[in-house]
Amino acid sequence: MANLVQTIQGIILENQSYMRRGDYWPRLMQVERIKGKATVITGIRRCGKSVYEKLYMHSLLEDGISEENICELDFSDDRLLDLRIEEPNLVTEAYYGIFPEKADEKVWFFFDEIQYLSHWELFVNRLQNTRDCEVNITGSSAKLLVREIATELGGRSLPWELFPFSFEEFLETKEDSAKYRRAGRISPDAARMCRKYFEEYCRTGGFPEAIMMTEHGTRVRYLQNLAETVVFRDVVARYGLNNPNAVYRQMQMLLGCMSSLMSYTKLKKRLAAEQYRVSVEMVKQVTNYFEDAYMIFSVEVLSLNTAVRNTNPRKIYCVDHRLAMSVSGVLTEDIGKILENLVFVHLRRRTDLIFYAKTPEGYEVDFAVLPRGEQISEECRPELIQVCADLSESETMEREIRALRSGMRQYKKDTGTIVTLDTEDEWNCDEGMIKAVPAWKYLLSN
Repeated sequence: MANLVQTIQGIILENQSYMRRGDYWPRLMQVERIKGKATVITGIRRCGKSVYEKLYMHSLLEDGISEENICELDFSDDRLLDLRIEEPNLVTEAYYGIFPEKADEKVWFFFDEIQYLSHWELFVNRLQNTRDCEVNITGSSAKLLVREIATELGGRSLPWELFPFSFEEFLETKEDSAKYRRAGRISPDAARMCRKYFEEYCRTGGFPEAIMMTEHGTRVRYLQNLAETVVFRDVVARYGLNNPNAVYRQMQMLLGCMSSLMSYTKLKKRLAAEQYRVSVEMVKQVTNYFEDAYMIFSVEVLSLNTAVRNTNPRKIYCVDHRLAMSVSGVLTEDIGKILENLVFVHLRRRTDLIFYAKTPEGYEVDFAVLPRGEQISEECRPELIQVCADLSESETMEREIRALRSGMRQYKKDTGTIVTLDTEDEWNCDEGMIKAVPAWKYLLSN
């Protein structure tokens, strides 16, 4: 045990010596860290959770906090294997053994893959109750998904969701990023360059490591490997499933449905046609597992009636459009589906109350969006958004406007939005104002 404490102390000192190193791209997610609550950063693998915490450490150092007041440990470190069968309080014993004078000062703890510790949730709660400290947690392993970390801590934690790079964050990787920070103030020349960067973003997606890759084939293999890791570690191993091939094939089919309607029954029939023996209930469960792993999101129809929401098909979106296109094997380069998925993830960053709408006249609106925390009710007034890449054909434009006008009447809204590839326009109608906005500009809006 004494040797283990010394090992932990060595890792703590090693991490402190590296703390000022590293130049990371900024992230725009704003986290409010609440006294007495552990901050949990959740999200799909490789989206940048650990780097996000590194950026926070850098900000602490810039504010004058000493490295000695920061304790950073990754419990997946092979040097800490023996800690998995020991009591977690060896961590605090090790830290305060090096810095006993910090017992009367505030300490910032950063724990990655904390689920490898026995009774880690009791340890974190005790740490917050007995020490002047701030606890920050990240993790995404098969043993315990990051969303469950927040659940285990109950009311003693506050989870924040991190996604792959948004288009706005993607622009921050460019040397001339200052030109593109506010869509309403972009010059015509900057707008043309922004459009070029948007095309690049559509090709690369938002995973930080994928953005850095220059070869398309390398990026595809990287994203396919990432998807396999989610399938076999975060789903198959995590839930003890005995049909990994069927799970992998279901993942491909789900990603092939990006920006499209999907029903569990039809998905089960497609799997059965390929000789996979699965039930509708199993298909539903596996879909939920992929949602827990932040790979996909399913969107219900907006309705007060729970039965209506449950019986209607769901629309499927992926956390990253290029991930879906690299893995599905059937999804063609459909710019309309790419734009719709981009709009969904943009909306999902600010709310989880995203639906599609069916109007009494039989039209469908792509997105009906409520603010986070609002309840579905007869009085709700969702934001209405259509996505259509090309409005050059009059028939297409009339169809999209007709659906929005129908939704505006239904929900008593006086505004509607059509997100397009290039078109920027507006139309006055009896219901109010409909605006068409290019996707790159919409994704830079708040």
